[in-house]
Amino acid sequence: MDIKIQDYLSYEEIREIIIEETRNFAKNELDKFKKQEEEENKRIETNLVYEIIGDFVNQEILSNQEYQDKIKKKVKEEIEDEGTIKYEVFCRGYYEKEKGLGYKIIEDTVKENQDIIKEKVKLILENLDYKDLTLKDLLTLYKGD
Repeated sequence: MDIKIQDYLSYEEIREIIIEETRNFAKNELDKFKKQEEEENKRIETNLVYEIIGDFVNQEILSNQEYQDKIKKKVKEEIEDEGTIKYEVFCRGYYEKEKGLGYKIIEDTVKENQDIIKEKVKLILENLDYKDLTLKDLLTLYKGD
């Protein structure tokens, strides 16, 4: 069965529908493009802000031995703490291209205290009563939470 649209709509009505749908399509595509452009502009602005802030933080750390000493001291305290061995890095570097200065200081301090870390892990493992551990305990130990 063939249905001929011309039997139901005039040439002018078909023409108006095509024009309206073309306008809607063009508007939707333009809106998508504008949204993508806005998102890209926001991304670029955010990246620039992080770049500027990161440079500022690195300059402050470089120019202030007290900051460097505080970072080293805090990392060592976290390592020696009786709780779980874990630390969070405040700056890994810009978009993973390079490590931030603070991260490098933390890395160096961890390396300097590697023996303390090994001894602490060894002590923890020696004092664990494995028969009483649940699967949740093992997963927590594995994840470091």
